[in-house]
Amino acid sequence: MGIGKSMASKNEVQAAKQRQAKPEEPIHEIDPWALEAPPVEDIGGAPQCQHGVMTRKIGTNKQGQPYGGWVCGSGGNGENCAAKWDRS
Repeated sequence: MGIGKSMASKNEVQAAKQRQAKPEEPIHEIDPWALEAPPVEDIGGAPQCQHGVMTRKIGTNKQGQPYGGWVCGSGGNGENCAAKWDRS
């Protein structure tokens, strides 16, 4: 008696499973808005609020208009001071 068909297929299945690539670790995306703000070095130009040095924010709005200003550095905990927006 030689190797039966069922025995050969078991060996083939086992070999195929070993050849399969192992899944890579899932990619963890980083939400830039969830990151803590980097420490701000006070170089004398940043305004202060009751929570410390304010953070500079710049960008463009939905209409494509540029904006800029200083916002409270306390984070989004609801106790932020009023922003100091640039006027053009």
